[in-house]
Amino acid sequence: MPPTSESHWFSASPIAPIMSSGGLMTYGGTSSSPELSPPGTSSTQFDDGCAVCGDRVNGKRYGAPACLGCIVFFRRAVTNDVTIPMYMSILSTPEVLHRRTSCPYLKLNGTNHRRARAQDVNSMLKLGLIDAATWGNQFEPFRRLSTEDKKHILTEFGFTFMLVDQGFKTAQKAEEGFWLLQNDTFMHEDYFLGLPEDDAKKENAATKAKLHPLFVNESLNCVGYPFRTLQIDEFECAVLKTVLLLTQQGIFKEHSDAARDISNRCMQELMDYAQRKHPDAAAERFGTVILLTSSIRCSINALYNQTRVSDSLCTI
Repeated sequence: MPPTSESHWFSASPIAPIMSSGGLMTYGGTSSSPELSPPGTSSTQFDDGCAVCGDRVNGKRYGAPACLGCIVFFRRAVTNDVTIPMYMSILSTPEVLHRRTSCPYLKLNGTNHRRARAQDVNSMLKLGLIDAATWGNQFEPFRRLSTEDKKHILTEFGFTFMLVDQGFKTAQKAEEGFWLLQNDTFMHEDYFLGLPEDDAKKENAATKAKLHPLFVNESLNCVGYPFRTLQIDEFECAVLKTVLLLTQQGIFKEHSDAARDISNRCMQELMDYAQRKHPDAAAERFGTVILLTSSIRCSINALYNQTRVSDSLCTI
């Protein structure tokens, strides 16, 4: 039976660097050539980067230093008489950035992030399953399950593990409306944000645009935003994962006593941790964290429903 000390939870938790970029994501936008800049507007003259996205400056054609992608975007916007939504400053709104055709990145809290593609989503789903199995194998009740029972439990717990890791990353790094995957790519409630122009023109794009926000909004409202508001940390994420694993209905029938014992010890450690971190509101903190298990399960149900009615999660 694995130890349940505080050091165990922290060392076992693969939340923060769950997966390095490892080639799945490259940072930076279009590298515009200085030769394309008009005389006297070399990118070396502008140290602060593009006024819109922070990318490498290509010129100052329209009064502000901008990269080639933004220059092209604004020229087309004027030429085609495009109306740009302005729920923020025109130079910072994601509605502007996702229409740029030369740079696939958005700058969120100072870091460049690429829109998640189909291969990103599928890779992260597989990673969630692998990490969930590794996590479960720490505990004797899980190790004693038959292969069939393990497959059954991982069908849900793989999604659980993935959502907790993504929710933690989203709470730490993302801006409003953005959901981050483990490899730092993003999903947004606006299906067209960052979508390549060719994909936006596909026949089924309008249908996906209606279905896509269901998963993103549910994940943000049930996991991402509560994690951010409560400032959930790695230790609490580890507790949530363990409790969600060991309290699945009807799985640990033959090993229910052992599963219950580990779950109870985990709860006690959470209470001890809350008393140290929040001495004036330990009981409230404990109850609030445990209640998040219900929210996470609601998000899993939304994910199941989304996969039944749409392929948008697999063809983002």
